[in-house]
Amino acid sequence: MRACAATSRCVCDAMAAPPPPMPCIFKFKAESKFRRPSEPQAQALKEIRETAESGIVVLPCGAGKTAVFLQAALEAGNRVLFLNFEKQGVTQVRDAILEHTTVGERQLCAYSSECKTDPNTLLCYMVTTYSMFSSSGNRSDSTTRVRNFVLHTPWDLVVLDECHHACAETYKPLVEHLVRSARRVLGFTGTLCRSEVSAAHHSPEERQLANSQEFKFIGRVLHSRTCAELEAAGLIAKVRRVELAVHFTPLFSDASGLVGGQKKQYLQALNPQKLNALWALVNLHRSMGHVGMIFTNHLLPAKSVKALLGPRWEILSGGNAHGTEGVHTAQANSELVKKFNDGQLDGLIATPVGESALDVHNPNFRFAVVVDAHSGQAPASQKLGRLSRTPRVKRNEGEDDASFRKRLLSEQKVATYYEIITHDTEEETAASARDVQFEHDGYTKRSMKYEELFKNVERVGVLESQAPLFSAEAQLRLLVECVGYQDLGFTETEGRAKAAEVLEPHQKKVKSLEHKAHTAKSALFRERHKQQLQRTRAQLPKRKAEAQLAKRDVIASAAMSEAAAKVLRKLQVDPELLARANLVLPPDPLEATEDLSEED
Repeated sequence: MRACAATSRCVCDAMAAPPPPMPCIFKFKAESKFRRPSEPQAQALKEIRETAESGIVVLPCGAGKTAVFLQAALEAGNRVLFLNFEKQGVTQVRDAILEHTTVGERQLCAYSSECKTDPNTLLCYMVTTYSMFSSSGNRSDSTTRVRNFVLHTPWDLVVLDECHHACAETYKPLVEHLVRSARRVLGFTGTLCRSEVSAAHHSPEERQLANSQEFKFIGRVLHSRTCAELEAAGLIAKVRRVELAVHFTPLFSDASGLVGGQKKQYLQALNPQKLNALWALVNLHRSMGHVGMIFTNHLLPAKSVKALLGPRWEILSGGNAHGTEGVHTAQANSELVKKFNDGQLDGLIATPVGESALDVHNPNFRFAVVVDAHSGQAPASQKLGRLSRTPRVKRNEGEDDASFRKRLLSEQKVATYYEIITHDTEEETAASARDVQFEHDGYTKRSMKYEELFKNVERVGVLESQAPLFSAEAQLRLLVECVGYQDLGFTETEGRAKAAEVLEPHQKKVKSLEHKAHTAKSALFRERHKQQLQRTRAQLPKRKAEAQLAKRDVIASAAMSEAAAKVLRKLQVDPELLARANLVLPPDPLEATEDLSEED
């Protein structure tokens, strides 16, 4: 853990005698774009400044909440705590503070499972997550010490980013404590709703009132703007919403009746008609020069979508799917977002980590597709909100309001948000519940069918017969992956063991040369061993690549899981189809037992 050079005092000593309030010494840098707030940002700041009480700011995604809460922080004082829902948010807020304000690294503490820096006890802008300090469970001594600092510091301001999460059972006690102890608490969200609260009320007025009551422990709503209002004014993107209905293919439909739980959701998310529709949408938008985002709830669909779309699509995630390599940290995700913004990618495939706290500003980002459509209202609004940023338009000198508004609307980004729903499944029920929030936000939907989509995309040369999952063989291979995915962990363990075996000779050689380079009696031999060690170490990337290839070979050549085999036996899949799909159905262990009994 890096200790802050600005102070050598123990954090506990500082808590015993907290410093008195000091005049605000931080400000925006002269070159920061945040010094010039947009109309919705300026209006939100005006209402924040009109009172000193705690409360909530509801500002739609794309309207610039980060600029607003940083300005509020700079005006509040020198001790500000920022709570985020995801580690990704910690990274983004930390980077925004360093880029746009005079707060330096010595006064900035970013604290998550991936990044731990000691807080400055006198001047401290601290960025962390709700979950990091929400309970007093098992923690290291250093993290316990920092948690005590968080709980006992008289914060000038606490910023609750994505505050619709703040009333979760695990987070609420921490937030309530901060509301009591801090000089002020400000919550920021684009969607002030909890799905379980909204589902219990019928009319929009009842839902709005119930949600307001749910968040009353933070304070009243100080400022609120709707998506429809800002969209009509050209201040956020004009997002068209499309619900695309697809049907289960016969094989997936039959298999869905044989499984439950996670496997059933996998089958619905990776229904071949759904993935063929996704492929068609991506090709349609690519023909127009658009890039996009695809949302899934789980890593298996994310992995399958990447295999479908190719290397110019990358996965944003908090973990790894079975059978994949790569690092999924908040910093790695930030690098992928940067590549996307710079035009180096065609798109991002995001698990729930990508629903919020993403600074996505590629002007060609014009579509988003939800393929795993089981989520609730607030996550859905957050997903749609990724599309909402529109290029900032500056008023020309002497330009009147009418001319400026006309130009705003002419340069407004137009984008499309798709939800692909498998007919006659739980996805339809979840989609109906999401309609409530979308309609409240001002987003009506257009319904489209699978057949209509392919009729529309024929004009750009996209044919259903060319879709990656059009053939029965491809569909069968995907079915086996879906129902056998949860057993893949065992195969991956074998793959990791094989990779370690391939890498072991290189590691042993390095250790041997290290020993010889230090213990050889002759200086000449020590130098030779050092040179050989350097050459051997340089081969590490190649050896690692060979180890990963060996791991993938083990996974690719593994026998079909018994879970998948059971389903295929019950479906009585045609042996010729199995052969064309290069799948081998293992012997039924029950039949083998019966044969042994007959021999006895």
